[in-house]
Amino acid sequence: MTQRAYINQILKPIVKPWIKHQPSFVLEEDRDSGHGTSKSNIVRTWKQANSLNSYFNYSSSPDLLPIENA
Repeated sequence: MTQRAYINQILKPIVKPWIKHQPSFVLEEDRDSGHGTSKSNIVRTWKQANSLNSYFNYSSSPDLLPIENA
């Protein structure tokens, strides 16, 4: 998924309402490049402009995602 598609298909229609109704909402994401993993990109800019708190999980850690290794 491209960064533009991520914004238009996920962040705007699904995540933004959560931010409005629950200001303490935090989005957990994997490290897909479409999620804005680089320091400067349109997804990171959108997140900052919309006060979205997010963090990237560690998808390769068996301790944090045990179901992935089941």
